[in-house]
Amino acid sequence: MLAALISAGAAFAGPAASKPPQADPPVIVATNLSGSVFVQSPSGSQRDLVSTQVLHSGDVVTTGDDSLAVIMLADVGKVTLGPTTTVTTFTKGTDLSMELGAGMVCVQTDKPGVSVNAGSITLAAVDRSTAFNLEQNTGDTKLAVYKGTVRALTPDDSPITLRAGAAAASSSGVAVHEIPLASIAVDFAALNCPEVRP
Repeated sequence: MLAALISAGAAFAGPAASKPPQADPPVIVATNLSGSVFVQSPSGSQRDLVSTQVLHSGDVVTTGDDSLAVIMLADVGKVTLGPTTTVTTFTKGTDLSMELGAGMVCVQTDKPGVSVNAGSITLAAVDRSTAFNLEQNTGDTKLAVYKGTVRALTPDDSPITLRAGAAAASSSGVAVHEIPLASIAVDFAALNCPEVRP
């Protein structure tokens, strides 16, 4: 009798019941920490980021003077945007990519699925837990690595790997070269990020 009930229950459940549920695609979320923050969609419509909103691939986030925002992709990482910063967000599967137009960001990863393009340089977290700051202004790019490892790629040069405690710079497409971390630490003071520093 019990076997008949179990068999009948399986028949009602059908083949769909045996399949695992589909996971929802990852969602990018932006939060205004302070000041004025705007989001522009790929179609050109612009809205104020008042508290927390879902972002879509291709959205452009801009912070005003003395403003901060955070962009997060769950289980991947978060990127803090400093004052007067503009980034375009992209997702591919469970990865988060950004194009840094101008300003500065602090990248903190939970896995190596975060990359940032700044001019002709692409920076990607290599380790599971990585923290680095990046500044892009008028063709000059500066990078400080506080935790983990970052790989810097340029179209014309071999990749450069930078570990915690390292810093690098590039001017108007010139090859990325290492510089003393202390020489640029003050540049990232407005971010007050990451929480872990050497």
